[in-house]
Amino acid sequence: MTSPTLEATPTPAGRPGGSRVLKWTLIAAVLPYVVFFAFASVVFFFAFHVFYLWAYAGAFASAVAFTATLLMSCRMFRKIRHRLQLAAQLSAIAFAVAGIVLIGMSFLVSGQRLLFAGYSLHARIWLDADKTRTWANELDLSQESALSSTRWPLMIKVMTIEGARVDVDGERNVTIYQGGPLTGHWGVYITARGRDWTGERWADNPKYDRIKKVADGVWIWSSMN
Repeated sequence: MTSPTLEATPTPAGRPGGSRVLKWTLIAAVLPYVVFFAFASVVFFFAFHVFYLWAYAGAFASAVAFTATLLMSCRMFRKIRHRLQLAAQLSAIAFAVAGIVLIGMSFLVSGQRLLFAGYSLHARIWLDADKTRTWANELDLSQESALSSTRWPLMIKVMTIEGARVDVDGERNVTIYQGGPLTGHWGVYITARGRDWTGERWADNPKYDRIKKVADGVWIWSSMN
């Protein structure tokens, strides 16, 4: 009597369904990262234009929410710790809501206008044009026109982001450059009081015609659409 022949059972990897399981497993693992990256890219694109407005409007909304909640929660909680926790939570929500509203406005108002609205406020708060002119007039420009950040006054360091550049030309006009290839460039141009925007250095750069005067001899500019 002969014993039955045992046939080798194919491994799961050898089955036709095995490759499909592996494929869908990889898709399920990678898809959340792709969706998150796409979402983050869209949020960054729109949030970037409203960054300055969001910073100030969000800070104001947070301060109002924090103060109002702290005062109104006196009857709800006896311990100050609980009041502070609720106030902090609602102030964070107020900051997020301000950002959501401003990002939503990006679909109705051009990013250029939103950027100018926020950046002009930012420049008025942090930049003293007269002190900047005095600083520029006292500079030794015999070596370089693009100045290293160690030679900038504190107010310019405060109002600029990482990677910014500051140029001072022979007429002591100051130009602040910010941004990059993905976001476009923007900044501030400061010349003497009573002078208009000096177009000669920008004549071959028509993309820089998007400018806004914020003070006597001071303009903000942008190369974004």
